[in-house]
Amino acid sequence: MLQSKTGKFKGHYEIIGDGFPLLCFNGFGCANWLLRDAAVHLSDLGSFVLPDNRGMGKSPDCNVNYTIADLARDGLNLMDDLGIDEFSVLGYSMGGFIAQSLYMMAPKRVKAMVLMCTTGPGEGFKELPPVSEEMLKDLYRMSPKVMVESNLKMTMNPLFPSKYPSRFKKLVEQRLNHLAALDQILLQHRAVGNFLKHPIDLETIACPTLIMSGEGDRFVNPENSQILGKRIPNSEVVLIEGTDHLFFLEKPMEVEEQLRRFLEKQ
Repeated sequence: MLQSKTGKFKGHYEIIGDGFPLLCFNGFGCANWLLRDAAVHLSDLGSFVLPDNRGMGKSPDCNVNYTIADLARDGLNLMDDLGIDEFSVLGYSMGGFIAQSLYMMAPKRVKAMVLMCTTGPGEGFKELPPVSEEMLKDLYRMSPKVMVESNLKMTMNPLFPSKYPSRFKKLVEQRLNHLAALDQILLQHRAVGNFLKHPIDLETIACPTLIMSGEGDRFVNPENSQILGKRIPNSEVVLIEGTDHLFFLEKPMEVEEQLRRFLEKQ
C-alpha cells in the first residue's frame, strides 16, 4: 500500500508487478480492489498502477464538485510523481471516461488503451439508464447489504448468484468493505453527467485500443462498444458471451486471456 504525500497526487494507490506500466481507472463508486486479482494474474506483463479515485477506497474524501478531466489529471499527476513518462491506460465503465479524457490531455504519453464496459460522450451513443440523485439517495436508505446485493444483481448475469454462490458472496463482502459515502457518490455522479454532455474527437485516438464488453450488458449497452470501435481507428472490439456489465468479474479467466493477448502485442 502506497500513498503519495509530497507529490502532486494526493490519493491512495497500489502498484502490482514490474515492467511497463498500465494505469488502471475504476468504475463508478468503486475502489481498486476490483482489478487487483487481474493485476496479480497478469503481473508478469508489467506493473499495474491502481489508484483510488477521489473519495473512493482509501483516497481522501472530496468536498467540492470536480470533473472527469480532474480525475484524468489526478492520473497524470500520479505518473509524474512516479517518474513515468510513457504508459498504457485501462478504464472500466466510468474509468473508461477517465481514460479517454487522459488520452486527450497527453496523447504522446499513452502507448495503448483498454476500454471496458464503457461508452463515449455526446450524440451517437446509446444512452445509459437514467439515474438521478434522488434515486441514489433512495438506494442509500436501504441497508448496506441489501443495497450492495441489489446493485450486483443488476450488473451481473442473472444466473451468476445461483450458479456461483460463493463467488457472489465474496463480491458482496468486498463491496461492503469498500462502500463509498453517499456525498462522494453524488460528486462522482455529477462528474459523469457533465462528461457525457461534451463530445470527444475519438477519431484522433491513435494508440492501439482494446474495447471489451459483456455481450448482455444491461447498464452500458454493448452497442456502444461497437460504436467506439468504429470511431477509434486502431481498435478492436471483443464481446464476452454470457456476461453483463461486470463481465470481468463474471468470466475473469477469459477476460485476462484477452488482456494478455493484447498487452503482449504492445
